[in-house]
Amino acid sequence: MKACKICGFHNPDENTRCTRCQSVLQPEPGSALPEPTSWAALRESVTARILGLAEQLWKRFPISRFWELPPRPLPYRYPWLAVWLSLLPPAGQLYNRQSRKAAFLGLVFWGGMWLALFTLRAWWNNYLLVGLVVLWSTIVTDAFVTSVRINGERWSFRNTLATWFAMIFYAGVLITCLQFLLPTLFLGLAVLVLGVLTSLGLLRHRAINWKTWLAVAGIALLLLVPVAALRGSGRVFAFVRVTKELDRAEMRFGDTLLVWYGAYWFREPKLGEVVHFDPPRFLMERTGALSSETYIVNIQDYFQRVCGVPGDTIEIAPPLILRNGQLLPRSDYPLGAENLTAPFRFVIPEGHFFLPVTVIPRDTLVGMVAGQPPALFQRGWIFKDWDRACVVPRSAIMGKVLAIANPPERRRWF
Repeated sequence: MKACKICGFHNPDENTRCTRCQSVLQPEPGSALPEPTSWAALRESVTARILGLAEQLWKRFPISRFWELPPRPLPYRYPWLAVWLSLLPPAGQLYNRQSRKAAFLGLVFWGGMWLALFTLRAWWNNYLLVGLVVLWSTIVTDAFVTSVRINGERWSFRNTLATWFAMIFYAGVLITCLQFLLPTLFLGLAVLVLGVLTSLGLLRHRAINWKTWLAVAGIALLLLVPVAALRGSGRVFAFVRVTKELDRAEMRFGDTLLVWYGAYWFREPKLGEVVHFDPPRFLMERTGALSSETYIVNIQDYFQRVCGVPGDTIEIAPPLILRNGQLLPRSDYPLGAENLTAPFRFVIPEGHFFLPVTVIPRDTLVGMVAGQPPALFQRGWIFKDWDRACVVPRSAIMGKVLAIANPPERRRWF
């Protein structure tokens, strides 16, 4: 029998790791290691010695005691239940009856979360956020691995490392589903319900009949149909990068915006909200003594603040903007309002919103090969149907801009 130097458990002679604590078993004093018969055997021998030394050093740290299994036997731990609980750290560790580890990991995680929020605009904040994601995945993996070990199953460091990468992969799949594939959430919910029912049936030694499967699938489809019929339900939220040159102080080229596309599923845009939309096309003509040039302005993925709702009368009297005869509050002024230098009057019909085009970005002029687009109302240019392009139909509005997410120094809420 091989006695583990870490926990004292007596293992069979053929074991290379302890059955209880999974640490590498060291050879008995005076015993010689067998001669390696190949490079693979030599590599395994060296790896075992390195891992054994690393575990010995780890056991000397005071916090290593937090990773010890509970001394008293526990009822069966459900590993995936520990995973779901640990999504709110450190609930998974509390489920595994490791209170000291839970206190330590909770302090580190939520302390790091507070520091990340407190330094949200620091240049190094993104590195801290990445570190929190890595720590979160580690906490989830630890809850899963500890549950398996409590149940008495053998588990190696290689399995732990593979589980950690698997958690990262599953998190990426889940975020992708939440971001772009809303209907799949209902199918996933149906699979989860069926899995729970199957597990309960196995515990009660009962099989799930076809009627239960059909009922769950029917309910999932009934929920899926109305959600899939919602306008823009294929995308819930997204990080959208501003790829156009916008001469604005509030929003610039390269900013990454957090856009919530589910904001207007059940309600209409409100005054003062910054939205993501596609403006209607309009024409821009350059006049000259001998000839004129006409370009189609086709702007896509534009961002603007809602300055008027259906039924409003908007009057632009530079530098002021009036809504229904009263001054529009500065907080509701459009982005780039300083470029509105010509008087206009708009009557917003039903189903439309006032979203003025204040900047003509690069690469939006159909037919212009070189050169910079002109400023709005620049001398020598005529802007045809610009006023119509500012009155945007509801169908062209895709989502609500919540904040500038990146770069850190420009983070702000809208």
